[in-house]
Amino acid sequence: MAERLHVAKARRASRRAVIAFGALVLSAPLATAQPNAGKPATDPLAQGVLEIFRAHCAECHGPTLARPKGRFGYVLDLGRLVAEGQVKPGVPEDSDLFKLLLTQDPDYKMPPDESKGGPLTPGQIEAVRAWIAAGAKDGSPLGEGVRGGSAGADGSSSPSAGPAGVRRSGASRLLAFAGKFHPVVVHFPIALLMVGALAEAMALSGRAWAAQAARLCVPLGVAAAVLATVLGLLSASFGGYATATIWTHRLVGILATVLAVGALALRPAYEDPSSQAATRRGLYRLGLLAAAALTGLAGHYGGVIVHGKDHFAF
Repeated sequence: MAERLHVAKARRASRRAVIAFGALVLSAPLATAQPNAGKPATDPLAQGVLEIFRAHCAECHGPTLARPKGRFGYVLDLGRLVAEGQVKPGVPEDSDLFKLLLTQDPDYKMPPDESKGGPLTPGQIEAVRAWIAAGAKDGSPLGEGVRGGSAGADGSSSPSAGPAGVRRSGASRLLAFAGKFHPVVVHFPIALLMVGALAEAMALSGRAWAAQAARLCVPLGVAAAVLATVLGLLSASFGGYATATIWTHRLVGILATVLAVGALALRPAYEDPSSQAATRRGLYRLGLLAAAALTGLAGHYGGVIVHGKDHFAF
């Protein structure tokens, strides 16, 4: 009996040891991967910038938010701002974050006028400029700020690394890279769906070649629209800020894809002369026309994102 009690105690002790070891293993990566978000900075310029960002930007982009806007929740991690390319040390005019502070475009201006902290004052903007111009140090007790991931002996960095040398997972890196092909792929559905809708309209007059062109272009355009939408969502998930124009571009693009897929599903065989097929063909053509129009509108908003609102100025 005593031997059984001894064995039971030994088993319980071993289980506790295994659980404690597992907790230690699981907590170690979290402890090492924790960014310097909002830690006291020893550099005066960095300390001032942290206070500005905490008062005006953390409301939407702070580290404690479950769903930070634009999936950008590290505004208080000065080292990561450099690591992720938002800030270019020594070059304020080429730093995306600083450009967003200067622009007067309401779709891009940060922080927006309606934010609780309100826009930055000229003095605060100058403080951010001075911090970037001075090298954008994170001001941590360790000294230098992060310079783009895992730095080598020559100061170079690995683009696959995140803050303080923490690497993204292979799957995340692959998905982020795939999202970069959205601007390339998105031109195919724009062209194919518009040409398909035009050919379908021309087929109404009995042009056989136009019907054949629509038969080829529309399925290819729908497939390209689905692919472009998926890549666009990946680009948004791993990209930057979620402005009003970007949200509109995304919504219109998704709606165009849904309509295009629905229209293709309604298309009957061209050789079917029945009245039911004629009704489906009418719905198909109407849906295709709407999808082509929305695809063009989504492309317009994409142009606004890239070139600005005045890219159609005459």
